[in-house]
Amino acid sequence: MKKNKINQENIIEVIMNESSVFELKVEWWAFFISILALFFTLLKDYIIPFLIRPKMVFYYDNRPPYKRDFIQYNLGSGYCYGDFFRIEVKNIGSSTAKNCRCQIYDVLNLTSSQQVDLAGYTLKWASRPDFSERLEIHNSEREFIDIVFTKYNGDEVYLPTYHKIAVGMNGVLKKGKYQVILLFTGDNFSPYEITIIINNLGIGNQLGLHLDKVVKLEKY
Repeated sequence: MKKNKINQENIIEVIMNESSVFELKVEWWAFFISILALFFTLLKDYIIPFLIRPKMVFYYDNRPPYKRDFIQYNLGSGYCYGDFFRIEVKNIGSSTAKNCRCQIYDVLNLTSSQQVDLAGYTLKWASRPDFSERLEIHNSEREFIDIVFTKYNGDEVYLPTYHKIAVGMNGVLKKGKYQVILLFTGDNFSPYEITIIINNLGIGNQLGLHLDKVVKLEKY
């Protein structure tokens, strides 16, 4: 009788030990699955997008297609001739650049103390409808951004606008030299700061435009 009791106690102890081992294995499996789920989440949301993210490059040269002639007919005043000046942006990365937009961050007047308030002014995509303020640029594709345009019979430089009504900024640069800082942004890449020098000599067909530098803002 005593021997049977000892055997029963041993069996119960073995069962309890096996149960503890099983619970420990379940806990480890649950922990492993949680770590695996976290890894795949990081892989999908952060690691892969980082490795195949867009990469933008910018170009300008004083020739077509960066400089384009235009003819505009105005009722009452006849034909007006001038030039569009635009920069090229190309996506040389591995994925689509989403919701791209280019705005003026700041304008510095290099020839006088007169301030130019154009911060937040959105520049137009060349040859796009007025409502296309943001667009996608697929890998290996390129787009052009209209920076300014001139009229041969005038001494001012004009910034193309999306707005048909006054928004508090007239988008006009008078005779002088300016440093224009642009901010190029999108949903899935770090912003780019683009510095352009515009030298308005006051003669409509003699505008100097120079792409000075491009800086990628890793922390913004």
